[in-house]
Amino acid sequence: MILDPVHTGISGWDDFLRAYNSFCFEHNGVPPFNQSKWLTRAQVRRAFGARVDAFWQTRTEIDPDDRFLNQYFLDLLGPDNRR
Repeated sequence: MILDPVHTGISGWDDFLRAYNSFCFEHNGVPPFNQSKWLTRAQVRRAFGARVDAFWQTRTEIDPDDRFLNQYFLDLLGPDNRR
């Protein structure tokens, strides 16, 4: 099942997203990075496990100079000993 909330423009959206993320993770959901802000590093690790490390290794090989890396993905997916 996919739950795909849509911003309605009313106040409280950020609080809703935080609660939505918690709900999804409590039910073994997987976050859509491009649609859900307020994800935490712990939530991403829980959802993807070893796939995070595999992704990071591949990303490092393909983009060794970090030209396509932004702070958002560095914070969520970067190594524990990140810069």
